Amino acid sequence: MEQQTITPPQNNSADEKQKKQMQPLWMCVAAIMLTVVLLAALIFVKSAYTTAAADKGINSDAYQVVTLKSGRSYFGKLSDLGKEYARIESTFYLQPKTPEVNESGEVITPEGDDELPFTLQRIGNQVYGPEAEIFIRTDDISNWQNLSGDSPVAKAIDEYLSGKKETEGSENN
Repeated sequence: MEQQTITPPQNNSADEKQKKQMQPLWMCVAAIMLTVVLLAALIFVKSAYTTAAADKGINSDAYQVVTLKSGRSYFGKLSDLGKEYARIESTFYLQPKTPEVNESGEVITPEGDDELPFTLQRIGNQVYGPEAEIFIRTDDISNWQNLSGDSPVAKAIDEYLSGKKETEGSENN
């Protein structure tokens, strides 16, 4: 009787084929994951750079006037210009003064009147009690400017805020 040698079936070639087929799949998955991570990093860096670049011209020591496309203007400390919503802190707007009228219906204009024809109103003094900052869609902003320190509006804001701080300080005593 002849001895037959039974050799187990060799699956090495099948395993190697399967490994070779899986290798391109893993490479594709890794490439896709790397692409997603790089895109996310690019978006993050771009948004951070855009915000920094947009805020670059803002003088943080000064107040700004922000004019909307509607024509309305706000005054205060502008930030976050590169984001979807810009932020204005210590926000004010101009309110036209109601002219004084005499008994015959004529507008009274005092001689030597150096007063401006408007009053500065602070956001936050309304009946519903909002905070003194607002967020405005950046797309709604027509333009903005830094105010000089000798601007009548900047001086009025400083006077208002310094008077408010003095009042708050005396209430705490």
